[in-house]
Amino acid sequence: MGFLSPRGLRFPPRGGAGGRGFTLIELMVVVAIVMLAMGIMVPTLLEFFKNQKLKNVRTHFVSALQLARLMAITEGSKMRVVFFQEGARVYHDRNRSFRREEEFNPEAAPGAQAGITFYLRFVPLSNEDLVKYRDWEAGQRDLHASPGTPGAGQCSVEGLLGLTFQRDGTVTWIKGENVATSLFSQDPPRDADIIVRQEGNPEVLFIDVRQTGQIRAKLSQPPETAQRS
Repeated sequence: MGFLSPRGLRFPPRGGAGGRGFTLIELMVVVAIVMLAMGIMVPTLLEFFKNQKLKNVRTHFVSALQLARLMAITEGSKMRVVFFQEGARVYHDRNRSFRREEEFNPEAAPGAQAGITFYLRFVPLSNEDLVKYRDWEAGQRDLHASPGTPGAGQCSVEGLLGLTFQRDGTVTWIKGENVATSLFSQDPPRDADIIVRQEGNPEVLFIDVRQTGQIRAKLSQPPETAQRS
């Protein structure tokens, strides 16, 4: 027989069928199910975050390349994409300065992230062979000059690796030569103008820069022949 609460609601008696707790076996079954689910989900989540990191790197490079091409066409002025150990920046040849709206943090750029290495296959060199941004920056006295100062914001990128987008959107290689698009178009790709690898991740980021200026990128697991050379 149940009992009445202060408001007159009837509850089942304690210890009865309505108040029975979990048995040890039931608890063990629940724990086993949770552990099994975690065992399935954790590898999936790890793979997701790995690929998300490479996707962020893809955005960094593809955005710089596409923006440089767009500005070259719309402004009728040559634009460069120059490469540092940490990543890429867009440089306005005529103004002798980087794009003013660009926010570049070398400490957070792809090459500064643990486990990320990118290869400029058109040279070929890895980012470890390039100049560090802060070292280069230290020699550019006008780069961070106060607004209104003659030459404020200007800098020289001579000697830096990169490529130039002409006013018609086509590409000129400052050093090296274009990697054949046919190698990128294979499935999986066998090579590309830029390759990005992440330690512990079988997926590789391939970026193709066609001489016409079009940019393509894909994530793929390459064959052994596409390993670093």
